[in-house]
Amino acid sequence: VPNRSDRLRMSMDVRFQRVDQPFNFDNAQSDGQPFAWEEIYGGWRSDALQYYWRRLPLSAKPFDRQWFDKRDALGFELGEAGDPRARSVLQRIVARDPDADKRARAQTLLDALPVD
Repeated sequence: VPNRSDRLRMSMDVRFQRVDQPFNFDNAQSDGQPFAWEEIYGGWRSDALQYYWRRLPLSAKPFDRQWFDKRDALGFELGEAGDPRARSVLQRIVARDPDADKRARAQTLLDALPVD
């Protein structure tokens, strides 16, 4: 939604989940954020709420990457065809994928895409 006012608008993403549901601990990391947890907590006067999820009886469940893998496969397919619609998927792979070979392949395809 465009901000049409002369004031600063702030947005935040907050997610809630029941404690008895399986939890992916990767979701509690600050990856991709401008600060690490140590920096975020640096000025706090109390550590009572810091890393609160570590004290909860959570059952771990690994992240299911199947939908990301399908999206990435489609991005590679479109990129290999020179389709500019692949750009955002390939950029995400380059920026965030843990697999160095996959990042390199995505960068090669990005470099070959036509510039708008």
